[in-house]
Amino acid sequence: MEDCTLVEITAEAAFKLRQSNPKFSALAVMMMEEEMVIYQDIISYFVCLNAEQRYLKLLEANDVLFQRFPQHQIASFLGIKPETLSRIRKKLTLHKLN
Repeated sequence: MEDCTLVEITAEAAFKLRQSNPKFSALAVMMMEEEMVIYQDIISYFVCLNAEQRYLKLLEANDVLFQRFPQHQIASFLGIKPETLSRIRKKLTLHKLN
């Protein structure tokens, strides 16, 4: 989506790093734990929240995404159609005005 620099290493190289230095091993564990929490949150949002609630949760946590990505990509991330996202945004805007 945006320009970035990506560094990729093989699983074998990562294993060797973790074996050679306990700090790398601790870092890898910490990163995996953080990733698991993120995935658990995403899954629970889809199971427990409706589309409007998922939108509001994303807006609250990452409002900058709404300036950086087009509406159809945000809708896809939320698991809804762009038209549905449009209706949700309109409803919330009208609710704010009242």
